[in-house]
Amino acid sequence: MTKSTTALLTLSALLALSGCAQPLPTILNVDPNELSNEQAVLIVSAGAAETCISFSSAFVIKESAKQPTLGDSIGVYQLNNNFVDSDFDDEYAKVYSTVLKPGQYDLWLYHQNPYFSFDDPVFTKPFTLEGGQVTYIGEVHSDGCNSMQITVKNKSERDLWQIKSYQPEIDLSKVIIAPAEVYIGNNNKAKSN
Repeated sequence: MTKSTTALLTLSALLALSGCAQPLPTILNVDPNELSNEQAVLIVSAGAAETCISFSSAFVIKESAKQPTLGDSIGVYQLNNNFVDSDFDDEYAKVYSTVLKPGQYDLWLYHQNPYFSFDDPVFTKPFTLEGGQVTYIGEVHSDGCNSMQITVKNKSERDLWQIKSYQPEIDLSKVIIAPAEVYIGNNNKAKSN
């Protein structure tokens, strides 16, 4: 089985687990320069110091008022999965875009090994996506497998050029760059840069 076939099967299983009947719309499904007030585009990347097999994790987006469960969540983004190829040759990172309705959202960690979970999975403070706008919230970066520290880094230059490579029409000067603020647990702060 090829690495890409394995990745496709893994992603299909995650979509099934999360109750998604079909993949979420991406920036390729809309005109990013002509969004309606009912559409907001989120751009986020996932980066990792190392990739993982049995201890891989994902981060999940949800409306901030909802609980961190797959049933109440919107999308699952691979964070450090060894079976998902990087978008870049010199570092492990994957850039994602998702079309959502305007509102307040946050991100939480999901362990893909069913025998493990995170005590305090929500790791970002709520952030707002405005209708008619494309917003970049940074690179969610993991420094390891299983036990990890999560940071959000501003990799907008790298990530937005990656988006432009497959959506050349996007006007990068109109993208709102607003890296998400990170916290882990009750007041255990992680570094945002």
